[in-house]
Amino acid sequence: RYGPDPGEVADAQYPAPPSPGSLDPSKKVIGYAVLPGAEPYDGFAFFGHGTHTAGSVAGDNYATPATPASGGHDLGDGMAPGAKLFFQDSGNESSGILAGLTSAYPLIFQQAREAGARIHSDSWGSQTAGAYTADCSDVDRFLWRNEDFQIFFANGNSGPGQGTVLSPAAAKNCVAVGALTNG
Repeated sequence: RYGPDPGEVADAQYPAPPSPGSLDPSKKVIGYAVLPGAEPYDGFAFFGHGTHTAGSVAGDNYATPATPASGGHDLGDGMAPGAKLFFQDSGNESSGILAGLTSAYPLIFQQAREAGARIHSDSWGSQTAGAYTADCSDVDRFLWRNEDFQIFFANGNSGPGQGTVLSPAAAKNCVAVGALTNG
């Protein structure tokens, strides 16, 4: 949400990818798409992970919002506090899996692109480490065909050793991000 009122939560929509559904550019979260098989909003199964990672990218403290004249950076702001978000929910609280992440990755990426996104942040991956998979190929093909779009993946939590980058972060055309430390 963007403000202290619990009623300011983005309305969940269920458009079939690649349609983004209705968008409201006047809001921080311009659209909230629940991917097929997923359930809306973060809960216990995912510990708010999607919301947290979106906030790391584009979070903005509503008490002192960023403006074109003032960055308004506060503790807890993301790296681009003035950016807008199109949120794609892939989690299913009932099953505890990312049910919305089907093999239709190109449709998911195209949905975000249709919403106006040119950067796609993904903190998920398969358990396949150190291999170039069909998912990697889908990511590479999409980025090759959409040169004005970039996809960022977390490397995974498998450590610094050889063969620990998870699929699809092992794709050639995306940006894979690994952490050295936190805090």
